[in-house]
Amino acid sequence: MSSRDWDKKKSKKILGISGHADTVAVGDINNWTYDPFKPTIIGDKLYGRGSSDMKSGLAAQVICFIELVEENKLPTGTLRFLMTNNEENGAAGAQTLTAHGYSKDLDALVISEPTGGNVVYAHCGSLNYRIKSYGKTWHSSAPQNGINAITNLIAFVERESLMFSQFKSDPILGDLAHSITKFEGGHQINSIPEYAELSGNIRPTSTAPNQAIIDILTHTVKELNQQNSGHLELEIIHDFYPVVTDPSNQLITQLTSLSTANFSKKKPNFKLFMVPQMPVIL
Repeated sequence: MSSRDWDKKKSKKILGISGHADTVAVGDINNWTYDPFKPTIIGDKLYGRGSSDMKSGLAAQVICFIELVEENKLPTGTLRFLMTNNEENGAAGAQTLTAHGYSKDLDALVISEPTGGNVVYAHCGSLNYRIKSYGKTWHSSAPQNGINAITNLIAFVERESLMFSQFKSDPILGDLAHSITKFEGGHQINSIPEYAELSGNIRPTSTAPNQAIIDILTHTVKELNQQNSGHLELEIIHDFYPVVTDPSNQLITQLTSLSTANFSKKKPNFKLFMVPQMPVIL
């Protein structure tokens, strides 16, 4: 892409501008200072679920489109607005738009996630997995006759803290991030649980690729099944790959210049974030 392509009077370039309309769960509403479902302005800050991530980004995009029309400054190419749903849980919206061809002809795509004015040019991937633990229920007065599904799951948790220590730090995206985020098991306090499960999230990088991570998870589950009673099963829920754009890309340098002029002296930066199944910035 040359520096003049975006300025041609009859440019065929297509720039996608996108963001997601969903938010993460609210949790216990009683722990909120302000009602998460009622926008509240205090001073120069807006409080409410999605005020940052990322309904504000969507609002900024819509306002941008309106102002371009009102000021008769529409670009010579094409701007395409792509609003997605379910970004926080598998990027189903992005996958649907991709399946219907809305992203196949894009020359570039900008997503207005909150970045503090930084230009984000690299994202980690996101790998969500579930470990299912099967045991044998029995009365708690004779636990030796049962197989505790929670105990077997804890054996996996103890391994998890060192499971990925062999991976080197990525020069751009940094260290691999991994967390166990859900743990459930048991039905009755005086019964040995026959089933338990946990879910985890891992952020792959170029030095810690997706398939290598899956191989480690698979090997660990197999090894624990050989050592312990009961049975563990691995399920891969989402498997998104990391994406890195050349920071010298023309769009990146232009956005960086605008960011510097309107925010502060910020250089191109990265953010550890899930990559939906459509291009981020090409």
